[in-house]
Amino acid sequence: AFSISFLNKFKNYQYDIVIPLGGTWTYRLGIKLGGYIINIGQSGLVKNWIKYSNCFVALTQHDYNQCKTSCEIKTELIPNGIDINKFKIGTNKSNIITCIAALVEDKRHYLLLDAFLLLPDDTQLILIGSGPLENQIKNHKAFLTNRVTLKAVSFDEIPDILEKSSVFTLPSENEAFGIVFIEAMAS
Repeated sequence: AFSISFLNKFKNYQYDIVIPLGGTWTYRLGIKLGGYIINIGQSGLVKNWIKYSNCFVALTQHDYNQCKTSCEIKTELIPNGIDINKFKIGTNKSNIITCIAALVEDKRHYLLLDAFLLLPDDTQLILIGSGPLENQIKNHKAFLTNRVTLKAVSFDEIPDILEKSSVFTLPSENEAFGIVFIEAMAS
């Protein structure tokens, strides 16, 4: 339904740049919408998508080298990472588990909340994020324990939250390049 409404809304527009992020169909759609197609290496070099692209932006040196040797398209390297100076390792960790993720189906918060109910009573869970599943997540029985916090915060607050956490988790089955994992490791 979303795809059909998207097509109807945008079919009369011409775009200068298209950055498809949803799979092969988004590249094909990008061709129909017109414009310069930029493939961003979120999942590394995916050769069946490259053929639809005018440019590849590699996030790692490995992907840059792979594209330069196997593809004949313009390739740029823009490393994906964090400023480790913004993060510090906490020394006074309590039993706090933190999950930072959009409140959407593929992040699988329901699995985390189910597992949380099996943990000792002195464990706390902090969910950082916002999204369309907020009300559904708030209605999970784990919230009845009064040990679960759900809030949206600014990026500037993330380092302090991670510093106070003893465990970081993200039960998503597929993460292309979760910067939040690097932030957690820096903490």
